[in-house]
Amino acid sequence: MLVSFLQNIMAWSALYLPTILFIWIFRAQLARFKINPEETPADLKLKELRRTVTSLSILAFWDTLVLAPHVTSTPLPEVVSPIRFLVYVFLFLWSDLHFYTIHRALHHPIWYSKIHKVHHESINPNPLSGLSFHPIEGLIYFSALLIVFLVPLSPIEYTAYKFGLVWAPLGGHIGYTTYDVTKNKLEPRKFEHYVHHIKFNNNFGAGLFPDGWVWDQFLGTVWPEDKPILRQGSSSSSSNNNKTK
Repeated sequence: MLVSFLQNIMAWSALYLPTILFIWIFRAQLARFKINPEETPADLKLKELRRTVTSLSILAFWDTLVLAPHVTSTPLPEVVSPIRFLVYVFLFLWSDLHFYTIHRALHHPIWYSKIHKVHHESINPNPLSGLSFHPIEGLIYFSALLIVFLVPLSPIEYTAYKFGLVWAPLGGHIGYTTYDVTKNKLEPRKFEHYVHHIKFNNNFGAGLFPDGWVWDQFLGTVWPEDKPILRQGSSSSSSNNNKTK
């Protein structure tokens, strides 16, 4: 289990730490691309880091006690056939549906107050917010890996899929967009998960598709594009979030 935990830490560090360092070095140049101009308090960042380590520990639990015996018995396909490619597409679709389903369920008042509220302490998301979960939410989030009992994966394929789940939250929590937010209207499609952190009852999906959030659009939970999203500070966002609940 320790080996798996260290592997997960290294995978997280390989993407998140360079991103954090890049943002810190170029913070002045990137300021106009930052969705919320306020900085996340240092004490909250420390909490997020501790929760991230806990989430990666939970992932090691899945690896060692539940999944590893099954995965190691599956050989790596010699050739990536068209059928195998469809398996990868299925995993992509499964991840999107799994995240939407568990995320929306965690917004039920009972589960939100006991579990998911921890993640929503990060009103102004930053890279450390991505895996900042309550332990039970971490267990549920990485339960997407149980798909290996339906779709056998080789150790290499499983590791790639697992690391994908570790890296996926970064995009939605990075806190920056690709255009100057000081000069343009903030469009919901540009940073859907940021909208979720301040509006609460919209944009539950993982946003893995380039044209927006498929499940949110299909089930009517996407934030309407004709409603403006203000460039809010932490205090105003917190007030708005509390009202929505």
